[in-house]
Amino acid sequence: ANVVTVYDVGQEGDQLYIVTQYMAGGDVETLIAEAPEHRIERKRTLDITIEICDALEHAHARGVIHRDLKPGNVWLTQDGGVCLGDFGLALSVERSRITQEGMMVGTASYMAPEQAVGGSATAKSDLYALGCMLFEMLTGFPPFTGDDTVSVISQHINTRPLAPSWHNPEVDAELEALTLELLEKDPDLRPASAAVVRERLEECAQRSQAIPVQPTQTPRAGSGTRVGPNFVGRKPEVEKLR
Repeated sequence: ANVVTVYDVGQEGDQLYIVTQYMAGGDVETLIAEAPEHRIERKRTLDITIEICDALEHAHARGVIHRDLKPGNVWLTQDGGVCLGDFGLALSVERSRITQEGMMVGTASYMAPEQAVGGSATAKSDLYALGCMLFEMLTGFPPFTGDDTVSVISQHINTRPLAPSWHNPEVDAELEALTLELLEKDPDLRPASAAVVRERLEECAQRSQAIPVQPTQTPRAGSGTRVGPNFVGRKPEVEKLR
């Protein structure tokens, strides 16, 4: 289910603890930080996002909203597998809220507008955070940045994000459209579910595999294409060589 396994929870004196599956591959936050221009290669981005969708499907089907999806909470196995962890802020839609109405919950750079104004988080809020992550993996930047938390939150509420291709011209139109749809201010305009997002990402992956790579051909001597250095201003010498 692409969710980090929890083995035990407890309390030692005044200290609460949780024992989870060891993730030897680090997290996506580190992956982004170490990537050239902080951009993750397209295929790897698709693979990671598809696996996050699997985890969100699993959680949402059980009435659990993560509420704090971000690169630091997506962990990697030694062989590159993806698991979603840190459900510390998760909300069960069937239980009473432990946070007060109007309280902002989540991390500013990946926070849905409805969360930013203290509204109820839904599965669509997790999809918005997924869009923020996808945007960052493709471009090297979160969709909104600022000098302080208030500035970032204000942009989530009021500002339309730039197209990912503005930062990275290699982002294709189909993947860009999905990213911007995930970042819609109105939850009703976002994709219907994590399953729908996963299907569209898989279509993007299949389409990219179907595009043949054209090999670079080296011109052959005698084919009518000049090969080798040009001799400028040496016409008599060239004539002798012929």
